[in-house]
Amino acid sequence: MTSLLQPPLITRLLAAERILVAGAGGGFDVYAGLPIALALRAAGKEVHLANLSFTHLYGLPGEVWQEPDVARIEPDTAAPEGYFPERTLARWLRLHGMPDTVWAFPTVGVRLLREAYRRLVAHLGVDAVLLVDGGTDILMRGDEAGLGTPEEDMASLAAVAGLAEVPERLVACLGFGIDAHHGVNHALVLENLAAIDRAGGYLGAFSIPRGSREGALYLDAVEHARAAFPQHPSIVNGSVAAALRGEFGDVRFTERTGNGELFVNPLMTLYFGVTVEALAAENRYLDRLEHTVLTRQISTLIEEFRDELPRQRPPRQFPH
Repeated sequence: MTSLLQPPLITRLLAAERILVAGAGGGFDVYAGLPIALALRAAGKEVHLANLSFTHLYGLPGEVWQEPDVARIEPDTAAPEGYFPERTLARWLRLHGMPDTVWAFPTVGVRLLREAYRRLVAHLGVDAVLLVDGGTDILMRGDEAGLGTPEEDMASLAAVAGLAEVPERLVACLGFGIDAHHGVNHALVLENLAAIDRAGGYLGAFSIPRGSREGALYLDAVEHARAAFPQHPSIVNGSVAAALRGEFGDVRFTERTGNGELFVNPLMTLYFGVTVEALAAENRYLDRLEHTVLTRQISTLIEEFRDELPRQRPPRQFPH
């Protein structure tokens, strides 16, 4: 039974004992799951962090590989200095005296990624997986005019959708509106959430409280990562952090956003929760990705699906 006093996503996570919080889309997505992970740890849960990595993991020393395609990243993991969000997060965790392992998956197709998840789930003994998307393009079902950057999100979604042995599989999105610069229409995001709700898979929305311990630590982690990568800060987490500080409108925190106008606003601090099963069922092409080995195969199959569509759902304006 759910309650108005607790979002259904949190209710489900609190019923688990060992939870894997995993960034679905690569890059800094794992940071978007940090507030939830910290809150669950404070509630006494065993929480592990993982991320689909954009770093060249295959160049790392052999001892980092816990299993095939499962790398154990720690603060002192030997690697060239530069873009390595997983190690940067591990270093931030150590600074705060927290468990400092961050697991990393290479960017591969669904078949290999699912087996990597299966090995890690078995190794850790987790009974819940929470996929976290920085942004909301994981909610795109495939027939929209703009999909954002779907390849990595869909690899993660399809991989975890096939893990029937895990009792609880959930998705949380943080950063509503941020994917507009990648062509996502957020009126269609809301339409998709309504369809998932009708199917019984919508788990509500809730915001990160600015005055909370989790909110303060999230802001600190985002700033730590920005300082580590001043030329390549996270647009998603930078936008969420700005919104969490109460900033609004065209907030400039990186040159990576170019000349595009940003719309930082309080909705960016909201998590939207859904079940993996309902989200996968709404997706129009996920089954085509089952046997992919490489990310570029996913790109090709998505393009083929979209070429077959008689029409795409056009962007819609918010009526108010």
